[in-house]
Amino acid sequence: MKMIDFTIAIDQVDGLFKDQNIFIKDKLLNVIHDLKNNSYTFTTTKGVFNDRFVLFYTNKKASAVASTLDALSKLILV
Repeated sequence: MKMIDFTIAIDQVDGLFKDQNIFIKDKLLNVIHDLKNNSYTFTTTKGVFNDRFVLFYTNKKASAVASTLDALSKLILV
């Protein structure tokens, strides 16, 4: 299968997002990336992947975000 490179980036922010960190979590690779620092490039095959990424913003640092996401992933929401 042919692999394809994609990049997710933020061109500019305003309002609420000026003071917030914006992260993307790649659930396949278990990577959390700060999109305000730089773009995120990943390689994938052709197809639809509805649950690979989680995009979120917070005033916390990346290390705190990782532990919070781990705790949230163990919850069962009904």
